[in-house]
Amino acid sequence: MNKESLEQEVGVVYGKIYGYTDVGGDSVLEFMDDWLEDEGKCDLFMEYIDNDGFSEDTSLVEVTELINLLYDILGGIREEYNM
Repeated sequence: MNKESLEQEVGVVYGKIYGYTDVGGDSVLEFMDDWLEDEGKCDLFMEYIDNDGFSEDTSLVEVTELINLLYDILGGIREEYNM
C-alpha cells in the first residue's frame, strides 16, 4: 500500500466515526480525541486533518497504526452508542 491509499483509508474511517455525531453529538469527537490522546496519536491525526494528508516524513507504519486505532475507536463508539 502507498501513503495515498492509506490517507484515503484514514478519511473513510474518520467519516464513519464522524457519522456518529448525528447520534451522539460532540461527545463522539471527544471520545475519539481522548482515545487518540491516550495512545499518543493526536498530533498525527491533527497533521492529517490540518494538511488534508500526511507529510513526506510520516512513515507508512505510523499511518497504519493510526488506521488501526481509528478502527478500534469506531468499535468503541459503536459499543458506546449501541449501534
